[in-house]
Amino acid sequence: MQKFATINGKKIAYTDVGQGQPIICVHGWAMHKDMFNGLSEGLSGQFRVISLDLAGHGASHDAKGPFTIERAADDLFALCESLELTNIIALGWSMGMHVWWDLISRYGEGRLAGLVIEDMSPKVYNTADWHHGTLNGRTVDGIEQMLEEMCQDWTTFSYRFVPRIFAKGLGDKWVALADRVMHDTLKNDPNIMASYWRSMAKQDYRSLLPNLKTPVFIARGGLSQLYGSDVADYLSQNIKQSEIVNFAQSGHAPHLEQPELFTKTLAVFAAKHNKVAAFAANHKKQVKTSTQ
Repeated sequence: MQKFATINGKKIAYTDVGQGQPIICVHGWAMHKDMFNGLSEGLSGQFRVISLDLAGHGASHDAKGPFTIERAADDLFALCESLELTNIIALGWSMGMHVWWDLISRYGEGRLAGLVIEDMSPKVYNTADWHHGTLNGRTVDGIEQMLEEMCQDWTTFSYRFVPRIFAKGLGDKWVALADRVMHDTLKNDPNIMASYWRSMAKQDYRSLLPNLKTPVFIARGGLSQLYGSDVADYLSQNIKQSEIVNFAQSGHAPHLEQPELFTKTLAVFAAKHNKVAAFAANHKKQVKTSTQ
């Protein structure tokens, strides 16, 4: 069921279904919370699944700026506080992962039990000494011209961008999925999307990775058109407690392209890293030992 929270003076839309350990899903650039509906349906019998529309997206389209990664992270943290959430499995899809990384960099990991990185790089644009950004090798050179063209003709930009979210050449299922996402993407305000893109382009979370204490599940899209398989390898090499799961028939959105496998894998990861359940089991074991 959709709800609204007043966060930093703005109304932010979110859904909240199920009970138990919370899984919070943060969508990617120009996407929205309802793209996690299938995941919510598959997990809500065992977990509490929360997804939100970042300001300027979906049902939060009326929220005013600034439209930046930092503001999105502030809103996300405020929502976690207002709902008194702890023991969180934090899922970030694409830009949503930048929101989680920014939250961690400024607010810490205290509320988290696990982190799920869905096909995302800690630094989007490539440089002379960084080659794990976008697969096309794009650098920040020319970004302002690109954003100007985006704002002038959002429809054309969307028709170029959306098909690249999904794996190529895998049949009618993916075509239908892309058509549905295209319909929703065209509703976005291009100026707001340009602001987020500009903010995302500035981020660099590489130095954060070695200091993460939270267990991490890296969801690699085996056929991603946006990021190469080397990005997941880099993440795994630089995050102490991490595991890669390769979704061989997925592009940039494994939770949409291979939903059953993604849901099952996420459920196993979340249950494995449930701090509350682990504490209860350990307490029960101690009580039993002391009474023998």
